[in-house]
Amino acid sequence: MNILFLHNKFPGEFSELGTILARDPENHVVFATNCQDDYIPKVQKIIYELGADSDQNPYETSNLNKSDFCVHPLVVSTINQLSTKLIQNNFYPDLIYSYLGLEELLIKHYFPKATYFLINSISN
Repeated sequence: MNILFLHNKFPGEFSELGTILARDPENHVVFATNCQDDYIPKVQKIIYELGADSDQNPYETSNLNKSDFCVHPLVVSTINQLSTKLIQNNFYPDLIYSYLGLEELLIKHYFPKATYFLINSISN
């Protein structure tokens, strides 16, 4: 089974689950992140940089208010590049684990047959 974790922090809350799933030789586990730290055995890590070709930070308040129903072009570009990289590597996820956010909502368009487990974080 092809399993994709999508989170800007690696491994974040997915450390234990990623480790367990990667132990099964039937699974191919990929973690897409913009964090270069850490390592999980048998988990392939793909690094993406949000807006790497721009000096803009799409999550700054002046650029994007997450409560707005809009998507910053840099977010779209980043997900397009990430999805293209996965497809070029012939990786089509069966399962996608992620936090609910702009990137995660966009990736559904590239992998519509995947089953999604989206986590909505609750902040105090």
